[in-house]
Amino acid sequence: MDESVFFVGGWEVNPQAGIITDGPKTSRLEPRAMEVLVYLASKPDTVVSREKLERNQTGQFRLIHRARDHKMRRSRHIASLQSLAKP
Repeated sequence: MDESVFFVGGWEVNPQAGIITDGPKTSRLEPRAMEVLVYLASKPDTVVSREKLERNQTGQFRLIHRARDHKMRRSRHIASLQSLAKP
């Protein structure tokens, strides 16, 4: 990960410190979130697919998305079963 401070819109991004600053407001990002922000910021004016993002990120990042997708599919399935059960 590039450790240089850079700007995205009005945000000042400091990857080394793990923070973004928007005027007087400062927020801390988790390391993986910062890694994604740095990657996306390095591709200005480019649409980055989930697949490309996953190929360029850690395996742990990929597992988080798969777990989230699984939970979403499961929730949709349960909701559809519940709607079928209604009289």
